[in-house]
Amino acid sequence: MVQIRNPFTNYNAIPKHLSIVASLLIVASLFVFGQVQPQSRQSWDRTDKPLSCEANIIRLEHLALSALEQISRDQSTLIIVARLGDKELSRELDRRRLYNVREKLKERGVPAASIVVAEGERGVGYGRVEFYLAGRKADVLLIERNKDICVECCGRDVKYYPDKDNSRKERNN
Repeated sequence: MVQIRNPFTNYNAIPKHLSIVASLLIVASLFVFGQVQPQSRQSWDRTDKPLSCEANIIRLEHLALSALEQISRDQSTLIIVARLGDKELSRELDRRRLYNVREKLKERGVPAASIVVAEGERGVGYGRVEFYLAGRKADVLLIERNKDICVECCGRDVKYYPDKDNSRKERNN
């Protein structure tokens, strides 16, 4: 009669096999966790839709602080690029958006001499304002179609469009 040998009947070999498997699992997990990228400092602010005035204000506050820190360190420049979105025709929209953002950042202490504004090529989707600090993209704010960017909340403020535009119309009448 042929006797079939069960490898698990040798109880002394089981701990050795388990320790080898456990060691391999630990080593493999170290490689896997070592490959995971840490979350970006600004990953919370990536969005595919325009945000509220309050969210824009928070992001501009964060950008102003980063810009002030970078400018004081190495005299960097903050470049702001406005891009029209799909089906937006008026370049005046880009100018108004750039004006609002620039004024808000100046209000937060960013020196006007450190801010450069530009109109970029038309983008796909929503209109946008992009911010580049020390040569790197720092943030992007999306804007509803044919709207001004909201950088102030809770009532009218004639420093920014559209209230600035409305106050001009009222003075001309």
